[in-house]
Amino acid sequence: MAEESIRPVETPALPQDGQSQAQIYENVTMSPNFAFGINSKAAECIIHVDTNHVMYPVGRYIAVSALDSAEMAFLPPRLASMKGVTCMAISQNRRYLALGERTNGPAGNITLVNLQTMSVHGVFTYPESREIVSLAFSGDGKYLAAQTGKPDWALVLWDWETGNIVSSEKLQHVVSKVTFNPWDTKFIVTTGRRFLQLWKLSGSSLQAVPLVGMPDEAQKNFSDHTW
Repeated sequence: MAEESIRPVETPALPQDGQSQAQIYENVTMSPNFAFGINSKAAECIIHVDTNHVMYPVGRYIAVSALDSAEMAFLPPRLASMKGVTCMAISQNRRYLALGERTNGPAGNITLVNLQTMSVHGVFTYPESREIVSLAFSGDGKYLAAQTGKPDWALVLWDWETGNIVSSEKLQHVVSKVTFNPWDTKFIVTTGRRFLQLWKLSGSSLQAVPLVGMPDEAQKNFSDHTW
């Protein structure tokens, strides 16, 4: 839970010129100063930005912690309706952070943050799912893959620079993670509950690749995977 500190502001002791008490304090703002704990339910909940900084979700914020000094900074939630971060991913060049967000609305959002300017680069929405459960950047930095939650458990591939959806597939399986082959962007893997599937991007379509010689693997529960 984030510890909040009030930014000092000058306020008169008594209302002046007909001001109400609410009007006097309307410019008082609060910002996080330090945080304890972490939202461990978020997928890939600890991101190494560089050798000295890590980022992780705490409450509705993203904490940026310096390992050498323990100093902290915070990325505030983009929307008041944002209930929490569900997953995170960082681009290969460490310049962009993707955040999967659960909101009160009908669709889950993906917010792309420019880590050099700490500003929002773009927001992507997949209207058929309320939640994003896993995110992954391709090794060449061109694509962003998102695994959505129920009801469809769709695998969605974005060209994140244009914001366009390149391809999507409704998997109808409980999936917990998606990753790109770091050496060949055409190949993607999704895993989850009794589910393992290799995909190949061909043009603008995702094609399922048969798992030759692995007849029983798709019947197991996969909690994680890596290349």
